[in-house]
Amino acid sequence: MRNLIVTAVFGLTMISAAVLAGPGHSHAPVSKEIAAGMAAEKRDQLVTSGKLDKSWSGVAVSRIEQKTFAKGPEWVIAFRNDAVADPAKRTLYLFYALDGHYLASNFSGK
Repeated sequence: MRNLIVTAVFGLTMISAAVLAGPGHSHAPVSKEIAAGMAAEKRDQLVTSGKLDKSWSGVAVSRIEQKTFAKGPEWVIAFRNDAVADPAKRTLYLFYALDGHYLASNFSGK
C-alpha cells in the first residue's frame, strides 16, 4: 500500500511539473522575425487599450536590433509613424528580453 501511495504522489508531482513548465516558459533566444511579430502584437494591444493613438495600428516595423543595456542584451524593435505631429513621438520603441519577454516601450529608445 505504501508503494502505491508513493508512486501516486510521485506521478502527480511529475504531471504538475509538466503542466507548470508548459509553453511560454522557454529561456531560449527568439529570432529577429519572432521578436518583430511579438512587437507588432504588443503595438496592437497598446492601440486597443488606448495607450497609443489609432494611427499606430498596422504601422510596419522600421528597425530591429539587439542592444546591450545595464541589465544585458535586449531586442529593440522600432516603429515609425509619420502621421504623428510631434517629431519626438514618431518612433515607438518596444524592448524585449532575448527570450521574448516584453520589458517596456517608449518614444526615446533608451
